[in-house]
Amino acid sequence: MPSASVRSHLARTLLRRLGEAALTLLVIAYLTILGLLLAERGRSGLPAQPLQTAGEALVSLADYLLHHPGTYVWKHQEWTAAALVLTIFGRSAGLLLFSLGLAAILGFALGVAMAERRSLGRTLLLVLSILGISTPSFFLGMLLWVFNIALARRLGTPPLPPTGFGWDAHMLMPALVLAMRPLAQIAQVTCVALAEVEGQDFMRVAQAKGLPRRLIRARHALRNIWVTFFTTTATSLRYSLATLPVVEFFFLWPGVGLTLIEAIQAGVIPLVTDFILLLGLLFLGVNLIVEVLYPWLDPRLRQNDLHQEEERPTWAQRWARMVAAWRDLWQRVHTWRKPRERIGLAALPRRTVPVVMEAPSAATQGARRRWWVRRILGNPALVLGTGLVLGLVGLMVFGPRLTPANPYQIHGVMMIEGKIGAPPYRPSSVFPWGTDHIGRDIQALVLYGARTTLTLAFWGMLARILLGTLLGLLAGWWQGSWLDRLISRAVGVWAAFPLTLFAMIVIQALGIQQGAWVFIVAICLVGWGEIAQMVRGQVLSLKPQPFVEAARVIGASTRRILLYHILPQLFPALITMAVLEMGGVLMLLAELGFLNIFLGGGYQLAIAETGRMMPVIARFSDIPEWAALLANIRDWWRSYPWMAWYPGVAFFLTILAFNLWGEGLRRLLAEVHLNLMRLFNRYVLAGLLVIGVVLNWATAGTTPLSQYKRVAVQFDAQRALTHIRALTDPAMGGRETGTPGAEFAARYIADQMKAIGLLPAGDNNTYIQTLVNPRYHLTQPPRLELLDAQGHSLLSFVYRQDFAERLVPHACAGVAQGRVIGVTTGPLLEESPTDPYGLNRRNLREYILLMREEDFERLPPQIAAGILVISEDAHNLQRRFLYPQAMRGLCRQPIMWISPQAAEVLLATAGSTLADFYASAAELRAGEVALTPPGAVVQMQVLPTLDSGVDENYYNVIGYLPGSGSEVQVPGGLNLDHYVIMVSAYYDGLGVGPDGTLYPGANDNASGVAALLELARLLKESPYPPKRAVVFVAWAGGERGEGLSVVNVMNAKTGFSSLTVEAVLELSGVAAGTGKHMLLGEGSSYRLVRLFQRAASRLGVGLTTRGRGPHADLPVQAGFGGRSALTAYISWDGADQWAHTPQDDLNSIDPERLRKVGQTTALSLLMLSREMSGW
Repeated sequence: MPSASVRSHLARTLLRRLGEAALTLLVIAYLTILGLLLAERGRSGLPAQPLQTAGEALVSLADYLLHHPGTYVWKHQEWTAAALVLTIFGRSAGLLLFSLGLAAILGFALGVAMAERRSLGRTLLLVLSILGISTPSFFLGMLLWVFNIALARRLGTPPLPPTGFGWDAHMLMPALVLAMRPLAQIAQVTCVALAEVEGQDFMRVAQAKGLPRRLIRARHALRNIWVTFFTTTATSLRYSLATLPVVEFFFLWPGVGLTLIEAIQAGVIPLVTDFILLLGLLFLGVNLIVEVLYPWLDPRLRQNDLHQEEERPTWAQRWARMVAAWRDLWQRVHTWRKPRERIGLAALPRRTVPVVMEAPSAATQGARRRWWVRRILGNPALVLGTGLVLGLVGLMVFGPRLTPANPYQIHGVMMIEGKIGAPPYRPSSVFPWGTDHIGRDIQALVLYGARTTLTLAFWGMLARILLGTLLGLLAGWWQGSWLDRLISRAVGVWAAFPLTLFAMIVIQALGIQQGAWVFIVAICLVGWGEIAQMVRGQVLSLKPQPFVEAARVIGASTRRILLYHILPQLFPALITMAVLEMGGVLMLLAELGFLNIFLGGGYQLAIAETGRMMPVIARFSDIPEWAALLANIRDWWRSYPWMAWYPGVAFFLTILAFNLWGEGLRRLLAEVHLNLMRLFNRYVLAGLLVIGVVLNWATAGTTPLSQYKRVAVQFDAQRALTHIRALTDPAMGGRETGTPGAEFAARYIADQMKAIGLLPAGDNNTYIQTLVNPRYHLTQPPRLELLDAQGHSLLSFVYRQDFAERLVPHACAGVAQGRVIGVTTGPLLEESPTDPYGLNRRNLREYILLMREEDFERLPPQIAAGILVISEDAHNLQRRFLYPQAMRGLCRQPIMWISPQAAEVLLATAGSTLADFYASAAELRAGEVALTPPGAVVQMQVLPTLDSGVDENYYNVIGYLPGSGSEVQVPGGLNLDHYVIMVSAYYDGLGVGPDGTLYPGANDNASGVAALLELARLLKESPYPPKRAVVFVAWAGGERGEGLSVVNVMNAKTGFSSLTVEAVLELSGVAAGTGKHMLLGEGSSYRLVRLFQRAASRLGVGLTTRGRGPHADLPVQAGFGGRSALTAYISWDGADQWAHTPQDDLNSIDPERLRKVGQTTALSLLMLSREMSGW
C-alpha cells in the first residue's frame, strides 16, 4: 500500500477517534456532575428529583466548561487548577504506566515460557491467572506488606517503604499490586495466542524447511500475536483504573485515586470532574495509540481498515437511516395495535410413520459414563470450583447454625481466660476469631454475613447479565443502526469511566441507606458493557447461520428468532459469563467495602481519641455483611489483624471459587457441546414460574407481616388527633421545659398511659421520672438599635422582622455596643480553631461585625463584640430556638440574624452597599479577608435568664408492656423477655416567645407523642402480646437540641438497667410535611430500615431515607451514656417546613400522613416485639 494512502488513512482514523473521544469525555463529565449533584442532595437530606437535577447538571456542565475554576484550595494550600490537577495526575499516571509496563514485560515473558511447557505450563498459568484475578487489591497489599516485613527481618535489610510518595522504592509495592491482575491476564492470553499460532499451517511449513525454532518463533510466531498482546495490555488498563483508588488509599499514594475519594466526600465537583476526565482521557488515549498501531503490527488489518473506510456511511446517509428506522418503528407500533388476521391454510394430510428407537447398549452407556468421568476429573478447575461453590451454598443455608454466638450482641468489658479487657478482643476460646471494635464476634459476623453478601452479589450479577444480554441482542441484530451505535457509544463511555469510582458515585447518588436495590442498580450499571459486547459479537456470528436464514424464510418474526433461535445458542456462553461475573461483582463489593461503601451505609462511632482529644471515628454496619467488615481496616489491620484477615479470606476464597467454577464450566461446555435447551426450555421455565407463584401465594398469607397487618391497620389517626389537640391547647403554654406547661403536658401523658393500661416505669412506681437540669430562658425580647454619637437610639429594628437571635450552632448571649464593620472572607486556607484569617491582629473585639452566612461558618464568634449574620432566607427570622443546658455555658458575644434590608441600612453608614459587599467577597482569594470602613454605632442585646422561680426539673413519662418471651431463648443464652424495644418521642415545645407569640408545636412534636400513645393502645389491645418488653417514653429536651438518654430512662425503674435495649424508635414530625413519603432519617439503622421498607410496602406506604425531618441540619447532643441499640428516626419528609414557627399549629396536621406513619410503625413494632428473625 502506498505510504500516502497509509498516512491519509491514519489521519482520518485519528480525527474520527478524536471526535468520538471528545464526545465520550463530554458524556463522562455530565454523568459525573449529575451523580455528584444527586449525592449532594442525598447528604443534604433532599429528595432526588432526577429530572430537576438532570437540568441542574446541564447548567453545571456549561458552567464547568465556560467558567472553569482558576484555583483550588487543597490540603490547606492554594493551587492554580492546572498545577494541582497535573501534579496529582502525574503521580498516578507514572504509577499506572510503570505497573502496566511491569505487567506487560513480566506477563509476556511468563506467557512465552509457559507456552513452551505445554500442558504443565498451561496448568501453572491457569492457576496463576485465576489467583491474580481473584485476589482483592487491598488483600494482596496486606500480604505483600507482611512479606516485605518478614523478608526484611530475615535478610537484615531495611524494608520497602510501605506508604507515601516517591519516584523510588516507594513505587514498588503499589505498582506490584496494580500489576497483578494485568500480569495474569497478559500471561494467559500470550500463552494461549502463541499456542494457537504455533498450530497453524505456516508454522508447520517453516518447521518443515528446517528453520531453527528460535528463529521461527521470533520471525513468525511472535509477530502474529502482537495485536492480541497489545489489545490485552490496553484492556488491562481499565482494571488498573478500577483498582487505582483502593491501591492509593491503602498505600497512601497521593495520586488521583486517593484525591478523588477525598474530593467526592468533600463535594468538590469541578475537581472530581477534572480527574475523572483525565483518567478517561488516559484510557482513550492508550486505546487510540493501540488502534493506530494495529495496521503497522499486522499488515492484514490495513486492507480491512481501508475497506471499512470506503464503506463508512456519510452523515447524510446516517441521518436518512435514522429517520427511516424511526418511521419503521412507528409503523410497527401501529401494526401491533391492530388485530392480526389469521390466514387459514388447508391442513396437511396426516401420515403416521413408525419410529423405532433403539436403546443404547450397556457397553455404549458404560463408555459414555467413562467418557464423562474423564472429562470431569480431567478438569480440576471444575472439580475444585464445584466443591467450593457447594460449600458456599451450604454456608448460606447453614452458616448461622455453625456458631452459637449472636452477631448482633455487643460485648463490653469482660474477663476472658482470667484477664479483664475491653474490645476489640483478640482470638481466644471465647471468641475464636476475635471481635470488632465494639465487641461483636467476628466468626458470627462472617458466618451470618455469607447469606447477605452472596445474595446481593447474585442479584447484582443477574441484573447485569439481563441488561447486557438485552442490549447486546438488540445491537447485534440491528448492526449498524442508530440503536447499535448508541449502545456501542454507551459501552465506550462506561469503559472509560473508572469502575470503582463510578459505582461509588452511583450508590451515593441513589442513596446508600435505601438498601440493596441501590447496590444492585450500581452493580448493573457499571458492568453491563462487557456482556453486551460479548452477546453482540455472538449474535453477529449467528445471523448468517442457515438455521437463522431458514427462520427468516418461513416468516418468523424478529422477536421469535431472537427468543427461540438466537438466545438458546447463547446459553453456554451466558452461563459461563454469569459465574465469572459473580467473581467480578464480589470483587467490586469487597473494594467498595474497603472504601467504606457498604450495604446500608452503617453508622459512625467514636472508638478512640487522639492526643489532642479529637475523636477517632469508625463506621460500622448493623447487619452481618462481609463488605461492611472491611470498613475501617486501613488504619487498624496491623494492630488488630484478625478484623481484616477473616473477611478478606472469605472474599478471596469466594471469588476464587466462582472463577474456578467459571473456567471449569467454560472448558467443559467447549469440549462436550451440551444442549442446554434440554434444561432451559419454555416448559421448564413455565414450570418454575408456576412453582414460584404458588409458593409466593402460599407463604404470603402466613408471614408474620401478613398476620400483624390486620392489627396495624387499626391505628386510629382520629384518636391520635385528639391527643395533638390536647397538647397544643394554649393552656399547655407551648410546653417549654422549665415552665408549668411542660409539667401539665407530662401529667396529661401519664394519665393517658395509665388509661391505656401501661405499667409505670418512672420514679417510685409512677409514670414520671424527675431529673434536675436548669435551663436558660429568653423572657424579654432581644434588641438591635442604631445609636447616635451621644448613645441615643436613632433607629430600633423590629424583632422577628428585621432581626432575630441566632442560637445555632453557638448559644451566645449578652449586651454588645460598637461600630459596625462588614467582613467578607475568601475560601478557608488553613483550619484553625482560633484565628484562621488573622483577625485578632486587627483589634476587632470592640466592633460589631456584619457578615454573610458562609463567613460566619469560617470565623469563631470570639473575634468581635457581637456578630450580625445576613439571612437570605426570611424563615430564619421567624424560627425560634431554645438555649441548651445551662451547664454547657454561653459565649458572651450576642449573635443575630439580620435581614438584607437591615444590612443595607447598616452598610450605608459605612459608605458601602450590599451589592458592593457581595462583589468584594467574590474577588477574594483563599485566606484573604476584606473589611468595610467602620460605620455607625450599633447596640445588640440578648439576655436569657436563669430565674430562680422557674422550675429546674424536667420530666420523662415512662410506661411499659412486659415481655412474654421468658421461655424463648435467643443466641447468646438469654431469654427474649430480657430485651427491650423502646418507643420514644420528645413532648417539649418552644413555649411562648419573649414577644408573647405562642408556638403550638403541633407537628413538632405533639404528633410524635400522639402516635406513641396510639401505638401503646394498639399494642396493649392486640391479640399478639409482645415477647420483648416494650417501653414507651415521652421525654423532655428534644427542642433544646438534646438527645434521648436511654441510660437515664432505663435507670428510672429498679431492675430495668439489667435489661438490654435492642432497638429504639424515635417519633418526631409524623403528621405534616412537604414531601410525599414517610421518612427514616439520617443515622437510622439499616436493619430497621429494611424492616420498615417491607412493612411500608405491605401497607402501600411510600418510604424514603433521603428527606428532611423537623430538625434537619440542626446539631443534636448525644444523650447521656451513649447508645448501642439500633435506632430508627421516624418522621415525614419535609417536616421542617413549619418547624420552630407559630404556623406549626393544628391546621398544619394531615391525618392521612399520621395514619400512614402510624400503621407502618405499628406493623414494624409488632415484628420487633415478637419475632426472633425477619428484621
